[in-house]
Amino acid sequence: MAKNKETNQSEAKKAENASIMSRIKTAFWPGASPGGNVLETTTTQLDRPVVNQRTVKEMEPFGTQIPKKILERASGWSQLQNLSHEFTIQKVQESFRAAERGDMQRLFAYYRDFFIGNGMVASELSKRKLSTISEPFNILPFDKKNTDDVMAAEVIKCILNNTPSFQQSINHMMNAIVFPVSCVEKTFDSIDNLDYMNNEYNLRYGIKQLLPVDYQLLTYRLPYLPQGPINIGNQPAVTTLPFMQSLTGRPEDTIYDPDSWEPNLRFWSVFDNGLINYSYAYMMAPDPNRHIIYRCNLLEGISRENFGGLGKAILWWSIMSQLGADVFLRCLQKYGVPFITVKVDTSQVDTVEQMMEAFGNLNIINAIAVNKDAEVIINEINYSGAADAHEKFLQFCHDQISLLISGQTLASGKSTGGLGQGKGSLQGEVRKDIINYDQSCLNTALRHGLFKQLLKINGIKGNVPNIVWGGDDIIDIKDLSISLSNLANAGIRPTQEAIEGLGEKLGFQVELGGIPEKPEETSIKKETNDNNDENSGHSDTTPE
Repeated sequence: MAKNKETNQSEAKKAENASIMSRIKTAFWPGASPGGNVLETTTTQLDRPVVNQRTVKEMEPFGTQIPKKILERASGWSQLQNLSHEFTIQKVQESFRAAERGDMQRLFAYYRDFFIGNGMVASELSKRKLSTISEPFNILPFDKKNTDDVMAAEVIKCILNNTPSFQQSINHMMNAIVFPVSCVEKTFDSIDNLDYMNNEYNLRYGIKQLLPVDYQLLTYRLPYLPQGPINIGNQPAVTTLPFMQSLTGRPEDTIYDPDSWEPNLRFWSVFDNGLINYSYAYMMAPDPNRHIIYRCNLLEGISRENFGGLGKAILWWSIMSQLGADVFLRCLQKYGVPFITVKVDTSQVDTVEQMMEAFGNLNIINAIAVNKDAEVIINEINYSGAADAHEKFLQFCHDQISLLISGQTLASGKSTGGLGQGKGSLQGEVRKDIINYDQSCLNTALRHGLFKQLLKINGIKGNVPNIVWGGDDIIDIKDLSISLSNLANAGIRPTQEAIEGLGEKLGFQVELGGIPEKPEETSIKKETNDNNDENSGHSDTTPE
């Protein structure tokens, strides 16, 4: 009996170990090593497969309409440390030369450090973003007389209102003002009716997440490599443990085809632990069903994107402004403190030695005991002129940054525009044509990169709607209303097509209604009605 009991316990132990090993094999792919947060996985999570770029590629092949898992999984390990504290002009020029052959890593790192570290760049970029998307957005149907278009607009509005990451995504997209491009990865998920207010439109999929793609993953190396697939035969390269490759290379990703979608731009793949794999054989092509690629660079066509875009011009002024501030502080440190001029008889050796010893031990200005025949004069430099020169230089750098980002220099300093010009309004003013251009670019990118796909995967008919933010400036709306009033007084009113255009300018839908009566016409009509009532009352009265 004892032997049978021991045998049963041994078999149960073996079965338990086999179950644990089975779950471990399910969690870890064959040949892969733990990476990322896999080492923190508990036993209750071992039945879940480790999600990385390889599994995402295999579960959601290229071209899928409904991606559900994040593909660009770069971790903090992939980030370059701050480069601004040890930069030189030679290093910056080397990053330009590398970018001109498609390697954007160091140039984008300089953009990051100098744009975030420079208060003027951060302020002007934030100001331009706020002037464009600070107002609440509204979704306008392509044709408001078409019921399908109206429903499509309501569906998009419902989905965006239930997507917390939408605001974050458009903030990242507008980084393309200073960067040559911005990329957003989109994932979708089935809709929970409770989250969508009982899902009145019977939607199947909503937005799970809109994730900004790390700039360190972007590369333009493909156009500068030899033609043809790099990894012929789709065979994975042999890597050294523990850095296992996250996906098998695809020849389609490494073929330069100008007729393909985004032929120049590629993404680096990453290892399971989040480090970037800079192997050309494992570059990944952007997927229109997974990515939104946004550009708003007015320098398009002058040079390739990897030459730096508008950020290249901004970077120099940012560097010079920071160098100018550093030089100014050193000037104050060196010449801002009064210095001593000593006149002494050099034939008196003991006096000279005493003075030299005193100066050697002196850290701050203080009283010094010297020979009565020696003459000590304390001089002070007039450094207000130096401060004024440095201030003008810094102001000039800030004006150039403001001019490049916001299109004007009134907000970069304390100068006013003359009589009748308020300082506050001038500093907050951003050119209207830039705002209109940014909103137009965002509308185009979101319509074709997101809204169209949402309508398709949910089976919603109708044309893709437009998105607008707020309306025109209050002064422009006032002028517009005066013009419409004058036209109405002349017997002219806008057509239905013009009304639709007014809705886009105002930021909300409008429709053509009856022409309001003038106050004097209303009073005359009221008196006429009262007289008619009195006459009708007398006619009904029977004389006694």
